[in-house]
Amino acid sequence: MEEILHSSLNSGEEVLWRGHAEAFQTLDKTHKADFIRKAIIGAAIVIFFSTFLILMGNFEKKILFLIGIALLLCAIPAMNVLTDASKLRKMEYIATSERLIVLRDAARSAYYSQIKTGALKEDLDGHVSLVC
Repeated sequence: MEEILHSSLNSGEEVLWRGHAEAFQTLDKTHKADFIRKAIIGAAIVIFFSTFLILMGNFEKKILFLIGIALLLCAIPAMNVLTDASKLRKMEYIATSERLIVLRDAARSAYYSQIKTGALKEDLDGHVSLVC
């Protein structure tokens, strides 16, 4: 990550601050409800889809395959809650003399002149984030 950061800095740009997300539980108060909601919606879709296919008759291997695909597709939104938490733990946040940078597999940045508004927001678990 150090190489990515240094290659993305402009000439004369200085790093003023570097940090990571503070420690957090993946399914804390803030995110648990979203995970459960997405899991329930996904399960309801799979149950509806499966019931529809079963009632159509001719229960074959193709139907089991389609049910498996539906189950997989409906599980993706709920699983994104877990993978997003993993990604956040690996990110580094950097304030330079010119811009804000989010660093993970690549550097993504915004110059201060591009940021029209910003605020500190606290979630249900007491974690504070800079929202721009």
